[in-house]
Amino acid sequence: MRGAATMYAYIEEFAGNLYAAKIEQDTDYRPVGVPADLNDPSRAMRVVGKRTRLSSLSWQDEPIGTIRKRNTVGVITKMTESHICVEITEDEYRALIAADEAAWRAKRDKKRQGEIAGIKEMIAKAEAQESIPTPAEAVKMRRKYNNLYNEGGYGYVPQIIDSVKYVELKDRLAALEK
Repeated sequence: MRGAATMYAYIEEFAGNLYAAKIEQDTDYRPVGVPADLNDPSRAMRVVGKRTRLSSLSWQDEPIGTIRKRNTVGVITKMTESHICVEITEDEYRALIAADEAAWRAKRDKKRQGEIAGIKEMIAKAEAQESIPTPAEAVKMRRKYNNLYNEGGYGYVPQIIDSVKYVELKDRLAALEK
């Protein structure tokens, strides 16, 4: 680290990607005379080690919303797309990573519950049919419906759940409910 103090930071790119990382002052930073140069080289920072992407949080979520209200500590020099770099404590760093993991789990569980509801709806539709036909019978039933109501052309044809699809739905539901 060449004697530079390690800090923690919340980093936001212009593209909207959010990160938490260990940073330190970039003591090797030298302005090269371009408009993007920093007027104050002490604001040049670099990531130490690996940055952790906060993919399940948005900038409005807490604790990010509170952190973004602080002044930026500098700019990450080796990451030209960095937009915001706010110094945070080690506890806030760990809280950001924990909040991201919790948000990811909540999204995963919500998606799973939605899939379970959809499968239960499909099973209810299958059980409401007069019968659960074989795949070949289901094709004949769809063709008969299309010929009768759409005169063999294009149009609405109801979904007929066949026995193979019904078994797949039941198996998937059992796997999701474990």
